[in-house]
Amino acid sequence: MNLPEYIKVGPYDISVRVISSELAARLKEDGDFDGETIHIADGQRGPQLADTILHELLHAIYATFSLKDDDEEERIVSALATGLVGVLRDNP
Repeated sequence: MNLPEYIKVGPYDISVRVISSELAARLKEDGDFDGETIHIADGQRGPQLADTILHELLHAIYATFSLKDDDEEERIVSALATGLVGVLRDNP
């Protein structure tokens, strides 16, 4: 899978960067979202890569829609659904 350079999340262009598997092991993460960039551990393929990207996109949507840990479940799910629809529409 060829990763895009950016993924649009709401009004933001989130950059996508591959990090070395060594750095990912030190971070103990397959992926990371730092607020501006999604970092993906090198070497991921297939379902693992798709899962990591989706996981980090959900973090990006969570941040973009200003969700909080004490928000009600329905608000969180609604915002995540709306955010995913936007991501899928804006990134064919």
